[in-house]
Amino acid sequence: MPPETPPHTFEGQPFRPVQWVLKALVLTAVLVTGMLNPAQPMAQRQAEPPVRLAYTEFAPYSFTGPDGTAQGLAIDLARRLLEPEGRSLQAIAAPNPASVIDLLNRGEADMSALLGQTAARAQLAGHTSSVGALSAVIFAKKADAARTPSSFSGQRIGVVSGSVGMSLVDAVPFAEVVEQPNLDRLIMAMMTEQVDAVIAPSDGFHARMRLMGIDPLVEEVLPPLARFPFVFYVSPSQPGLLSTLEDEITQGLSPAELRALDEIWFGVPTRPIEREIILWGSLAFVFLALATLAALRGSFVHARRAKRLSKETEESRLLIDALNAVDAAIVIFDQDLRAVHWNTGFFRAFPTMVDRMENGVGYRALIAECYMDGSIAAMPSKEEAEDMADSMLRKLTTGQTTRRMIRSVAGRVFEAADFRIGAHHYASVRVDMSRLYDQAELIREQKTKLETVNEQLERFSTLAAHDLKGPLLQQSALLGFIEEDMSEAMQAYPGDVAQNLHIMRTLCGRMTQLVGDLLEQAQTDQDNELPRRFQPRDRLPAILQLAGIPASFDVEVASDMPEVTLMPAAFDTVLRNLISNAAKHHNAKEGSIRVTGHCEGNWVVIEVADDGPGIPDAHRARIFEPFQRLSTTKEGFGLGLAFIQKTVTSWGGEIFVSCPPSGGSVFRFTIPKVPAALLALKQPQLQAGKPH
Repeated sequence: MPPETPPHTFEGQPFRPVQWVLKALVLTAVLVTGMLNPAQPMAQRQAEPPVRLAYTEFAPYSFTGPDGTAQGLAIDLARRLLEPEGRSLQAIAAPNPASVIDLLNRGEADMSALLGQTAARAQLAGHTSSVGALSAVIFAKKADAARTPSSFSGQRIGVVSGSVGMSLVDAVPFAEVVEQPNLDRLIMAMMTEQVDAVIAPSDGFHARMRLMGIDPLVEEVLPPLARFPFVFYVSPSQPGLLSTLEDEITQGLSPAELRALDEIWFGVPTRPIEREIILWGSLAFVFLALATLAALRGSFVHARRAKRLSKETEESRLLIDALNAVDAAIVIFDQDLRAVHWNTGFFRAFPTMVDRMENGVGYRALIAECYMDGSIAAMPSKEEAEDMADSMLRKLTTGQTTRRMIRSVAGRVFEAADFRIGAHHYASVRVDMSRLYDQAELIREQKTKLETVNEQLERFSTLAAHDLKGPLLQQSALLGFIEEDMSEAMQAYPGDVAQNLHIMRTLCGRMTQLVGDLLEQAQTDQDNELPRRFQPRDRLPAILQLAGIPASFDVEVASDMPEVTLMPAAFDTVLRNLISNAAKHHNAKEGSIRVTGHCEGNWVVIEVADDGPGIPDAHRARIFEPFQRLSTTKEGFGLGLAFIQKTVTSWGGEIFVSCPPSGGSVFRFTIPKVPAALLALKQPQLQAGKPH
C-alpha cells in the first residue's frame, strides 16, 4: 500500500490526559497478560528468537521514529499479540507492500505490519482475521447542505501523489485532479481553497486534523469511496506463528484494547470544552500562515492559475472551432444516456434531433425516431428501427464502439461513431463524408467505363489479330504453292525471282510473329487464369522444349528453387522468352544458361544467367521498351522483353538486368509470395522493400 503521509514522529502533540491514561492501561494489560500466561516457562520464552516484522512507512500505522525504531499502531498491536508468548519483535523496513509480501514469501521475514487484504497477496502468504479497516472518503469544509461524491462533479479534488486516492478520483465525474506530496499539504490546500475537496484515508486524515485542531471545520462526505480490511500477513514457513496470532486476535484481544490503541495514535474528536480555545488558536495560526503565504506566493499563484485557465479555455475554443470547421457533429450523453451537450456542428446538421434532445429524449428513442421521421434517407419499418436502436444501445452500454454510415434526406453522408468516454458518459461523433462519398461514386463510375472500354479493346485486338493473320497465312500458303509448282515443273526461277520469293516468305513470317506478339502484349492484363502454387523446377522441361534451345547449349536448373504462387502459363511464357533470348543472342554456337531462385523477405527472386556477350551499358536502360531489339542480325520485333516486363509488373514484381565483369548477362525478376491479386486486400507495406 503506498504511503499516504511521510514519516512522522507524532511527538509534540497537544497533551491529552485521557490518551495517556488509556495508554498506561493498555501497557499494564500487556504486562499482566504476559505474567499470567502459563503456556511455557519464562526462561524458555526468552530463549526463542524474535519475530521478524516487515513494515512500510505508513504513519500512523507504521513508520520509523526519530531514534530509528519502528513505531505506530501496527507495531504496538503486533507486540500486544506476541506478548503472551514472550516473543519480541525485530522490525525490518521495506520500500512498499509488494516488497513486504516478497520478504515473507522468501522466508526473510516472519510477519508483516497491517496491510490491506487482497486476493493476490493471499496467494503468496497466509493472513489473520481482520483487525480494522482503512476507509477512503471525500473530505470537504463543512457546508449547510448534505453532499454526495457526485456533488463535486467538475471541481478540484486533491489527492496525495501515489496514494489509493489516485485510483478513486474517477468516482467524481470530470474532476480536476490536484496532487500534493503528503497529507499536511493536502489539508493546507483544502483550508486555503486551492482545492474544493480531498480524497484521503479516514483515520489518518482525522488524526492530522485533530493534531492541528481544525477537525470541527471539516466533514466526511458519505458514503465512503472504498474500504480495505487490515490484516497481518505471515510467512508460509511460520504456520505456528499464524495460529498464535489468530488465536490472540479472536480470543485474547478485546475491542476496548483496539479502541484504546486507535485513540493513542489517531486521537479523539475535539471535545466541546476544548473546542473554542483550540479552534481560535488554530484559526489564528492558520490565518497567520495564510497571510505569510499570500505575501510570498499570492500573486505568483494567481497569475499562473489565470494563465493556465486562459490557455485551457483557448485550447478548448480552438478544438471546438476546428471540429465545427470540418463539419463534425458531436453529442455527449450522461450515464442515463440523456444528451447533456452538443456542438454547433450537430445543430446545423440535425436541427430536428436537437429539438428532441432539449425535450429530454434519450439515446434509444433518438436513434429509433430519426430513422422514421424522414431525417435519414433510409426508411426502415418501426420494428426494424427499434431493433437497430436496441442493438446499438446494448453495444454502447457494454463498452463497444458502433460505427455506421448515415445518409440524410438532403444528400449529406456522415460516418457515425458512438462510444464510451470516462466512467459515466458517452459520445456520438458524426463526421461529414459527403465529398469523399461523391468522389468514391465518381471513381466507381469511371471504373465501370474503363472496364467497358477494356472489353471493347480486347475484342478489337482479337478481331484485328484474326483479320490480319488470315491474309498472311493465305499469302504464305500461296508462296508455298508457287514453290511446289516450280519444283514439279522442274523450272528454274528467272533472274532475282527466287531471292524475291524468299524475301516475301521471310516478311510473311515476321508479320505473323508481329501480330502474335502484339496480341499477346495486349492480352497480358486480361489473363483470367487463377493463380496457384507450384514448383518452377517441375515446369522447366516443358518450357525448354518449347523454347527451341539448340542441343549444343547446356541449360542448368537449380534443385533448391522456392515455390511460387502465380498463373502457370504466364510464368512459363516469361521464363521461355528469357531462356530463348539467352540462346538466340549468344555470340557462340555453344554456351551455358543457368536458372536459379531464392527468397528475399516477402519476395521470390528468379535469375536467368548466361555466358554470352552481355549487353552494353548504353542499351540496358531501354531494352524493355517495345520495338527495341538487342541485335539487328536476329529475327524479331523487340516485343519479347517488353512483354516480359509487363507480365512481371502485373504480378506486382519487377525485372532487372545486370552484366557481371566476368561476362554474360543476368536477368533477375521478382515474384511476391502473396499473389498480386491479393496484395490489394493485404497490408500496403508488402509493396515496400522490393529486392534489387
